[in-house]
Amino acid sequence: MRESGKHGRVTSMEEIVEWADMAENLLSEVYRNRVDIVVSPTVEDYFSMFRGMRYRDVPKREYDFVFVDGPKYVSPYDNHPNFDFDYPHILRNSKTAVAGLIDQRVSTVFVLQQLFGKDKIRYSPALGLGYISACSKDDLGALTDDLSSANFVPSFKVLSRTRLFMYPR
Repeated sequence: MRESGKHGRVTSMEEIVEWADMAENLLSEVYRNRVDIVVSPTVEDYFSMFRGMRYRDVPKREYDFVFVDGPKYVSPYDNHPNFDFDYPHILRNSKTAVAGLIDQRVSTVFVLQQLFGKDKIRYSPALGLGYISACSKDDLGALTDDLSSANFVPSFKVLSRTRLFMYPR
């Protein structure tokens, strides 16, 4: 195998040991020195009026890209759905801008749109993916003026009237 160019590092976070073991067993030997599979409990975190779940033990390093597909995002305290807080948590500790993708977690897309703006966070219902344009920790902060906690739950009506910004328009 010819080595050239810039080499990255992949960090895979898991909260269930069996899933981490399965990922480890499926990982090709070629990539083992570039992939960290980290088992971590989840914790609840918050920013402004939003609370979400994130992995507790995310390695502290610079990230270029985050794929949000876990952890479970139900509060252990009251069993209410939250959003995945990993992206804002990584951004708070980053010196550089970070881009990303979000799986079918519409609640995460909604909250990130409120935190970063609809121009930075978009959602494609056809693909079930949210797109995160590169954001920095300086982008984190300004909540939109039209947001009210009273319209948070109705915003999930993806196939009818929604406050969730869809991509493409």
